Amino acid sequence: MIRRPPRSTLSSSSAASDVYKRQLFYPLKKFKVMLWALDLFCEFDVDGDGWVTEEEFNMSMSRLEKDLTYGTEDESSRILGELNFADYDCLESDNSVSTLELVTVIVNMWERMYSALFEAADDFFGNL
Repeated sequence: MIRRPPRSTLSSSSAASDVYKRQLFYPLKKFKVMLWALDLFCEFDVDGDGWVTEEEFNMSMSRLEKDLTYGTEDESSRILGELNFADYDCLESDNSVSTLELVTVIVNMWERMYSALFEAADDFFGNL
């Protein structure tokens, strides 16, 4: 009698299934964070020239902080509060930042931002 190795299981609890889910859902989660960041930072370009100066950045951050003061502070607002203009002026240090630079910084920490922004909602809707 020839013994064959057991077939891999397709059950949702298998390790292979978990790896597949991570490969599928990580880009979607990262994309959600990118869209959130684009929506947030489009308001930072006050004069509409495609670049955010340090003055525009500080003005927008103070407006954002004021909005957060009246709402409930959460992990995403704490993460944004940790960053300053120099953190975003990362691709080319030229005292102005593009939307690309603003979004790049947030996307580079997408797992932390996703957890702060969407994880509770995903858990809630996943349990329905």
